[in-house]
Amino acid sequence: MLPKLPCENCSRSDETLCEDSDSAGSETDLVVERGRESSSRRKRRGINIWNSRNTLTSSIIALVIGFSIGAAGASLLFYFNAGPACLPLQNAYSPVLQNIPAKYTSVRFNGTLDHPSEYRGPPSLSVDNAWDHMTKVKIISVSESDILKSGSTKDAIQIPEEFGGGYMATLEVTHQLHCLNFLRMASHWEYYQYKAVEFSDEPSMVRTHLDHCIEMLRQVLMCNADAGIISHRWVKGYTRPYPDFNVIHKCRDLDQVMSWSHHHEVPTPPGYQFKAPANARIFDSPP
Repeated sequence: MLPKLPCENCSRSDETLCEDSDSAGSETDLVVERGRESSSRRKRRGINIWNSRNTLTSSIIALVIGFSIGAAGASLLFYFNAGPACLPLQNAYSPVLQNIPAKYTSVRFNGTLDHPSEYRGPPSLSVDNAWDHMTKVKIISVSESDILKSGSTKDAIQIPEEFGGGYMATLEVTHQLHCLNFLRMASHWEYYQYKAVEFSDEPSMVRTHLDHCIEMLRQVLMCNADAGIISHRWVKGYTRPYPDFNVIHKCRDLDQVMSWSHHHEVPTPPGYQFKAPANARIFDSPP
């Protein structure tokens, strides 16, 4: 039950209406007083009914307002926490998403045909360094729980205890960027055929590797199914509608993802080669 609150804005005369009248000393006064009492009771009855209605109305209004405020607060809470709440629905499990802010930024892609970028252009040391920063990453270690939640099994390779233990892993984004970089280098075959380790295999294996990368990127693009809208413009010198590829996208912070990856790198010395322990399960063919 709601507590009765004092009437801070009522006058003293209003408050006296709720007080009992004093008994009179004489019979005449008693008759008069009884008349007054009867009238007072009728007034009190009316006032009590009015107060009851007011209390009920006030309670209903208070409940409605309280519910509205609560609903609004819950909506705001959901709004501000929608990122973490939606992540499990929109992404496969990854320990990365459990440990970095669920922050997405609106980014307008630069789709201009000849837009200069540190990642494009003729082969050079600066272009290679830009790609190497994203693709030349070390093996990382994740927990058994993480490896199982990600859909793998305990048969996955484990890191030797001398390097911290855990399970061997890499992030999908680094493999996807590796594949894209491999296609970039293949488009400059004459420059990279004797420089990049990817081209040191037999020609048939290089072809298989390239086809693998094309297939992986196809699956990623079709899985994401980007529904962004590309508008078109009439452009001088072009007889057909020209697509405007400068479309806004919601982007995860790649720097945060890469920072997490670097933080979980396995501290192996340069050139270290992992070897299968005696108790490791050896599969007959690649997965």
